[in-house]
Amino acid sequence: MTLRCFAECRNSPQETAADISSLAGWSNDWQLSFNIEKCKRMHIGYGNPCKEYEMQGHIFDETSEERDLGVTVDHKLKFHAHCTATAGKAFRTLGLIRKSFQRLDEKTVPILYKTMVRPIIEYGNVIWGPHYKGDQLLLVRVEHKATRLVPGLADISYEDRLRRLKLPTLEHRRKRGDMIQVFKFVKGFDRVNPSRLFNFNVDRRTRGHPYKMVKPQAKKPARSNCLSVRSVNSWNSLPADVVAAETVKSKLDNHWRGLEYSPSPT
Repeated sequence: MTLRCFAECRNSPQETAADISSLAGWSNDWQLSFNIEKCKRMHIGYGNPCKEYEMQGHIFDETSEERDLGVTVDHKLKFHAHCTATAGKAFRTLGLIRKSFQRLDEKTVPILYKTMVRPIIEYGNVIWGPHYKGDQLLLVRVEHKATRLVPGLADISYEDRLRRLKLPTLEHRRKRGDMIQVFKFVKGFDRVNPSRLFNFNVDRRTRGHPYKMVKPQAKKPARSNCLSVRSVNSWNSLPADVVAAETVKSKLDNHWRGLEYSPSPT
């Protein structure tokens, strides 16, 4: 269970303490006790008062990073630890593939990579998608190593290997995933009010599709690289037929055809 407190007023710490007390009472009533030793607190944000919280006389230990729903985030809303752990798991999976399969060719490697390795890298990456160059390069190394598993491809360029194996770059996959998720929000496929995430442009005189957004100002990296900010420019640049489609994936792939194998310049 994760309890989040947004310090929008001075009474927030007191309200959080009251919520914890209510949870403790609920757990006692239903005899579903918390493992208090595993309960921790993590303070996020500049100027955070970093109050202590307790349950049944036990003060929660403070932590600088925590894993929630499979994604590790630190108190600065950065995902360096998660990127490192994800890359490590992907490399180990590639090692198992290399040891377990005698025949690795241009047909089998893409199948194995897309079913066993890429899901590890892409799990939840709409939330944690790397925006620091070091984290990006770490994940790219995984795809580099995967494409080199095919005999005869190790000596050609990374982009040519991707084209031969028909594997889009991870950067392209992340951008594509962002657009699909924004599409789901805007069209109501996910039960989230899109107006809570995006500022829609009410000026209908602008060119492009009717769902264009206004990109908010963001000073901190944690804000500027979140989905509701980083996706605005790409979303606004899409043609109307892509945004108006009932299913966006095929339209999006046709619109970006030819760009999926080109790594961005480092």
